[in-house]
Amino acid sequence: MLERQSNGGVKNEAYVDTDRPTCQVTIDAMQKQEIRGPVLSFHDISYNVDTGGGVGGHKGQKSILNNLSGVMKPGLNAILGPTGSGKTTLLDVLAGRKNQTGLTGSVLLNNQTLPSNFKCLSGYVIQNDIVTPTLTVRENLWFSAHLRLPRTVSNQSKQERIDQILIDLNLTSCADTKIGNEMIRGVSGGEKKRASIGMELITAPTVLFLDEPTTGLDASTANAVMFLLKQLSQKGCTVIFSIHQPRYSIFKHFDTLTLLGEGHMVYQGSKHQVLPYFESIGYTCEEHDNPADFLLDVINSDSPAFESNVFFSFLFFFIFIPASNVKSEGRKSSLSEHLSSLYKESIQQDSYIEEKDVSEMKGTVSDLEYTTSTMYQFMKLFQRELVGLFRNPAALIANVTINILSGLIFGILYFNIGMSQTVGVQNRFGVLYFMLTKAMFDNAAIADLFIKERSLFVHEYISGYYRVISYFLAKLLAVVIPLNTVGVLLTSVIAYWMVGLKADVSSFFIFFLFCVLISLSAASIVLFYSASFSNSSVASLVTTLTFVFSLLFNSLTINVGSMFKWVSWIKYLSISHYSFTGAAINEFSGLIFQAKCFSPNSTCPTKWGETIIQERLSLNTSETIEWQLWQNVLALVCIFMGMLVLTYVQLTRTKLYT
Repeated sequence: MLERQSNGGVKNEAYVDTDRPTCQVTIDAMQKQEIRGPVLSFHDISYNVDTGGGVGGHKGQKSILNNLSGVMKPGLNAILGPTGSGKTTLLDVLAGRKNQTGLTGSVLLNNQTLPSNFKCLSGYVIQNDIVTPTLTVRENLWFSAHLRLPRTVSNQSKQERIDQILIDLNLTSCADTKIGNEMIRGVSGGEKKRASIGMELITAPTVLFLDEPTTGLDASTANAVMFLLKQLSQKGCTVIFSIHQPRYSIFKHFDTLTLLGEGHMVYQGSKHQVLPYFESIGYTCEEHDNPADFLLDVINSDSPAFESNVFFSFLFFFIFIPASNVKSEGRKSSLSEHLSSLYKESIQQDSYIEEKDVSEMKGTVSDLEYTTSTMYQFMKLFQRELVGLFRNPAALIANVTINILSGLIFGILYFNIGMSQTVGVQNRFGVLYFMLTKAMFDNAAIADLFIKERSLFVHEYISGYYRVISYFLAKLLAVVIPLNTVGVLLTSVIAYWMVGLKADVSSFFIFFLFCVLISLSAASIVLFYSASFSNSSVASLVTTLTFVFSLLFNSLTINVGSMFKWVSWIKYLSISHYSFTGAAINEFSGLIFQAKCFSPNSTCPTKWGETIIQERLSLNTSETIEWQLWQNVLALVCIFMGMLVLTYVQLTRTKLYT
């Protein structure tokens, strides 16, 4: 219902929460007490992106945001608008998570440039909840606490903070339940959303950003999330979030509204003034209509009373107009005047954070981007990877099973190959070739290792959880190297002795070394592609082509010396060439093979293994067998280390901002 109260002879209007939605709302005569907290202001923000080739071969430009300005004070600050209006883009710009290319304007925190450690002082909850699925809710909060709080904060203090967050978010009942994914049954969607918020609340952020916090939630859960954010804002946090089309029970919690239409500012200011403002320019919200729906209808030009010439005359202006002024004087405030008055008002009411407040919340953060050391980050990431590996053992079980079966198959097919110059030699070359090829192609399955976790990595890295080197080494040492080593060992131990290869321990370990090296070299190549491509299908295709070309230049399948000079150099990039040549030298050196005897009384001719591999592999006769063996080891090690370096470089170049 509509109430009017006198305040010094001036009548004001505002919303009165009732049991049913209404557009005829009133402002209480008593002004709401201001809450202390940070003030975030943005000035003349514009953002353009390249759209590829334009007319005449020139690059096209698309304008996403157009000269936006406003102020976000402590409370619930909603960015509202239809799909494609630029809500998420504006949110990313305010959070400092947007590529600077094409971005103009400035964002200030308490009238100062955003500090370099703003990601440590703020929290950001993305639309698609990014939480480690194999960890419980409590363990995820502990992970955030370990990496985002200084080590000077005691475990007891961290425990108390985590327990309080679990209580505040009503997560105590599911605190020890895994988050879950498509393979693991876990918490509900609402609990997952609250867990995502909890991960950001660990640092007691002064500013909290959320992208579509109610998307995918049922009405009850969405209300619970918004009520939680309202409570948080009343403690002095500036909560800024984008939202598409809220119901009235959610809309009524908002403190300020920022309305966008096709990248233009339609309105920015108090929620209580938005309907009187639109009424002053000819758009009246009908009784019992949801204000949010009405506003979106107007922006989308779907309102029955819509008149384009009136609407677009206000589209480029940011106007905060008290209802009494609209009705009595019809006066409009300019953007710059409004921003200046709002900010001065904030400062006068001490709505800002002092340096000592920041130190209390974050410890001694100073201007550091990370609160923990590289080694500590690596230890916690390594621990998380191991927990995830054993709690979702499908990959581990599959790896062990496949390698045991492969070892048995190779052992049965090539069982006791003997020492004849025909069958013995052919089968030795065959079993070496297929075992090494199998070790190489086993790594094709990890082509999406970094791709699947790209969103998690980007979010945690931008949020200041860890450095790239810590994440990369944890993946490498906890997952890639152990799985490859264990798998190759199982196949080698079973097949080597069943086949009847060179029966001494040193030869076995050298063979095992080549199997491990080709496996790790292949893994490093796949990891490079995984870090370079954002599409797993493309990464898998390029991986397969690389391995096929590597096999083409294997010394067994083709005589490289007979090829054109401008093609034969590719063998130096072939991990199959190095591994097979080295394994063959190791196997054939020192063995004597007998030719088939046609007469029982005749002496069967023999041939040394060195002679056989010299003929088959076209080895360099000027070099010793030992050197030719170990130079293949050196080549594989160099490829492995080189590709790891390139992978790390690609991870550091991952597109963090759009």
